[in-house]
Amino acid sequence: MAGNGSSRRSFVKLLAAAPLLSQIAARELYANASMAMGIGAKQNIYSRLGVKTVINCRGTWTYL
Repeated sequence: MAGNGSSRRSFVKLLAAAPLLSQIAARELYANASMAMGIGAKQNIYSRLGVKTVINCRGTWTYL
């Protein structure tokens, strides 16, 4: 099936990239919100410890 560039494969690729894109957007959104509240990134306990923030988009998975 020759299409105009939109196919099931490109849709699945976009779905596969969605968690990464949402993580990037959430990081920037969190930084903006913390700066608006007067809390810098240095005051965040997780960033001080170097812990990567994980957004659980798959439901209840205990190994996270």
